[in-house]
Amino acid sequence: MPSPTPRCAERTAARCRRTRSSSTPRSRSAKLVEPALDGLGTKLGVLVFQLSPLPLPLLARLDEVLQRLQALLQALPSLAAASDAVVAVEVRDPEFLTPAFARVLRDSGAAFCLGLQAKMPGIDGQLPMLRAMWPGPLVCRWNLNPVNGAYGYESAEKRYAPFDKVLDPDPHTRDTLARVIAATTDAGHNAYVTISNHAEGCAPLSAAALAQAVVSRRG
Repeated sequence: MPSPTPRCAERTAARCRRTRSSSTPRSRSAKLVEPALDGLGTKLGVLVFQLSPLPLPLLARLDEVLQRLQALLQALPSLAAASDAVVAVEVRDPEFLTPAFARVLRDSGAAFCLGLQAKMPGIDGQLPMLRAMWPGPLVCRWNLNPVNGAYGYESAEKRYAPFDKVLDPDPHTRDTLARVIAATTDAGHNAYVTISNHAEGCAPLSAAALAQAVVSRRG
């Protein structure tokens, strides 16, 4: 393929500059949030921004990543029209669990999403982040039982199908999560929890057991 002429290269570079400048954090954020606001209005609950596992070169520049995350969060449109709406951030790298990350979330009005899955520490290892974010709502995604391994979604899918019974009960996670839910809601804040079939084998049964654990704590 022939090399571009200098004039062609100049025009291409100019187009790239215009594209970058026209895609600001605010415009990108609006595309993510406004459809949810338009569709759900006052019923909007939680918007979770999930950061997939980062490559090592990016983890080595975590301060830069946090700056970019803060710019994104602070550019989000107002959610004031939905009184219970929450923006939360879920991460898949334990390196994020730092006071600096908590500061970014607090300064941006976002919540920490308690991500219970095998690439992250268990619930006890993430409680310090919840304490750093207190007071505020609880957002939790109980996803993958660690017995399946960090990349065990496919094996969990095969093991738990047809998802009609609890095969790997996790009473410690359930009881600790129930305690956090009770404390959060007793203090007047909302608690939002989703549960996957991959958490214990059957999401409806896990949800029922978790609800019973919360009720039992209020005895």
